[in-house]
Amino acid sequence: MVLDNPKSVGHQYHMNMNLLRLARLLLQERWRKIGNEQSWPARLSACLVLLVGAGLLISTANRALANIPADTISVAASRLVTAWVLAGVLVGKDLTWHTRLERLTFFPLGFLPLYSLALALGFLSFPLLLVLSVIEAAFLPKRAGWLSAPAVLLGFCIIVCYVRLSVSLIRTALYRHNALTPIVRVLLSIVIALIAVALLGSNFDTGPAGLLPGHLYGPVLLGVGPLQNLALMSVPVILLATADYLVQRQVVYSGVAGPSASRTRKSKSRFLLFHPSPSATLRRISLLGWIRHRNALVALIWGTGYGFTYMYLAKPDRSIYFMAFSWMCFVFHAYLRGNLLGVDNRAVWFYYVSPLPIDTVIRAKNSSLSGLQLVMVGAVLLPALLRRTPGMTTPIEWAGVISFALCGAVLGEILGSVFSVLHPQPIDRSSMYSGGTTPGALLVPLIQTISLAILVLLGALARYSLGTLPTFILFALAPVSLWVIRAAVLRGWVRQRMWRRRESIMRKLMGS
Repeated sequence: MVLDNPKSVGHQYHMNMNLLRLARLLLQERWRKIGNEQSWPARLSACLVLLVGAGLLISTANRALANIPADTISVAASRLVTAWVLAGVLVGKDLTWHTRLERLTFFPLGFLPLYSLALALGFLSFPLLLVLSVIEAAFLPKRAGWLSAPAVLLGFCIIVCYVRLSVSLIRTALYRHNALTPIVRVLLSIVIALIAVALLGSNFDTGPAGLLPGHLYGPVLLGVGPLQNLALMSVPVILLATADYLVQRQVVYSGVAGPSASRTRKSKSRFLLFHPSPSATLRRISLLGWIRHRNALVALIWGTGYGFTYMYLAKPDRSIYFMAFSWMCFVFHAYLRGNLLGVDNRAVWFYYVSPLPIDTVIRAKNSSLSGLQLVMVGAVLLPALLRRTPGMTTPIEWAGVISFALCGAVLGEILGSVFSVLHPQPIDRSSMYSGGTTPGALLVPLIQTISLAILVLLGALARYSLGTLPTFILFALAPVSLWVIRAAVLRGWVRQRMWRRRESIMRKLMGS
């Protein structure tokens, strides 16, 4: 065999080898980050819980799918894909593995290989593999033919690509549009309008919905016309992949690192410099840090919206429901409460060398996070203010719920201060798992739950045995007592502990 152009063949060989090396490096880095974020007992327990849940879901799905027609499955699949896209746009997570392409351009590869590699590695995600296993096991009794299993696998990959590309285009238009030329912005707007029309069409049984990947995936799951439906599913995905490739290429090579933030910087500067003082500025910086943390912000929005909506529609008739939902608001940020300095990641060293007392930093972070949690608690209590609610009609009932909420916040500050000093670990804002398996993340909500349960029991016993006035005094003294303990912990134990650590760090810096 004679090679017409051996140089091009050799160049292609080196390109393929570089691509394999880059894939290996990315996988190694991914495994290293997972090891830093989660210890092996935490990963093992999470896998066992998810596998048990998958087994229960498979048995439930098998019973539910026994008499469901194909059209119903198609409509349900289409609407689930729509919900998947909307959730990915809102929270920035589409269950796939994302790699930062702008950080890989130094590698001797063109953008097309880099983009293709990132798209292929996106499927190496445990949630996606778990969902695929559930789908395969649930629809196995309803399929026939040797093409069924490969068709379901390929169709699932097409669905994942459709969701990932749609989320990528929409979020690029929202947050990275300043890196695009006007012509590309117009074309991107047209593509997003078509995506919106497709998402709206998922609510219909016929018409435009019949051409959506989610609607076409229903017959594939049942083994009906797999080749034809897969070919039709591939058409919109190819168009979206082409559009996303062109858009991401321009974004990566534009040199714009993030969204335009001129107005945001001005608003932040006004917010930080309004009546400046060391403690007030630290609290404002801490508040901006929590808001910038994606999971903290999502928990705030979810806890506020869900708590108010549920309590308003459910119309609970006892104050214990308001206490339970207040406890839920504290659990949302438990892993952040147990690692207050971790959200600063690599900048945490600044607190050890700054002239401000470290307990001032801890107090600022505690108070700002407590502010977010009390906003969620306020949303839970708001329905009881808007209308008459049984169980929340007397001052003693309101005093009990408010005392419970304040005790939960102050108790969280005490526990968070201790665990943040004992086990400070960096938290990656872009990861939904980072920081969730630290000792503070596990022990803070456990101790908080036990302590609040004891407080509820003591309050109930005091109300039935002591009377209204002594119980009211007890409800008032409980958060005050915890506040005194919090001040003692911060000014005593925390300051001494951090001062010793600061001295050791300064000695290391002076020695180096």
